[in-house]
Amino acid sequence: MIKKIILLFALCAFSFNVIHANQDDVNAIVCASAQDTYQKINENWKYVAADGILSTESEYWEAKWIQANANTNSGRVPTLILKSNPAHIVDALIDLINKPAALECAIALTTAKLLCLKEIMGEDKFKEYAFRFHHILNFTDLSNIESEEFFHELPLQFITPLSGTPIPGSIAYITNIKQYRDFKPNGTGTGSNLFCISSNEYMGFSQIYKDGAKPINVIEQQDFELFCKIDDVERLHKKHEILAENFKNNYDEFIEIRRKQQIKDFNFYQIFDETKIKEFTEEGAVEY
Repeated sequence: MIKKIILLFALCAFSFNVIHANQDDVNAIVCASAQDTYQKINENWKYVAADGILSTESEYWEAKWIQANANTNSGRVPTLILKSNPAHIVDALIDLINKPAALECAIALTTAKLLCLKEIMGEDKFKEYAFRFHHILNFTDLSNIESEEFFHELPLQFITPLSGTPIPGSIAYITNIKQYRDFKPNGTGTGSNLFCISSNEYMGFSQIYKDGAKPINVIEQQDFELFCKIDDVERLHKKHEILAENFKNNYDEFIEIRRKQQIKDFNFYQIFDETKIKEFTEEGAVEY
């Protein structure tokens, strides 16, 4: 269960100005920040292979797999471990996106979330929040979140899930067809964690976004190609060959299957919630 602590001592020691932005303003900030962040990521990072080793040349971070069991995840997940004082988190994040790395889309997504949050809250408030959250995880027994989960857990206090079609300034998941996992259970093309930039344009970690946001049909073409690739098929090779050949001759069938699955299983999005951000800036409330 998520709990909350009101850090009144922080309000005495630091100056927290109430954020004046409304939700539309927050969404606009997210659109701009996400595009800037992913531009750097797509210039400097490469997507780690399914059996590859996570790595970054940023000396602030260690890339590794961890066993997570807190609010949102279970099982083995990729993450980054902050090796420096959390007061330096802004420098660490900027260094991260400007250095070569072999990482994957969940890490890219959280990196973008954190830099969006920094732009929304302002650098001072963001650093103070990160410092307090890190302190709770590492130096108190208040939380059941492991200290190694700091990176992915840090932005979640301010994010609200909503059902329906993604709106500009929101975070979405665009799925590949579910059969992908039948043939490539460890593959990296099961779907994409993306930011919605306009009503039909998304930004994420892939070379297709190197020159900017892309519409859904371009993302679907990428997913089709990832599904049909043969050099990363792990099992059921003959069945994959038959199905891929069918889709090559009936591309519209692939698109229809993918879109039906999207509506059935992934008809939701997330926003940085103006109300939650104001609660922190006004009260210093930290969820743990």
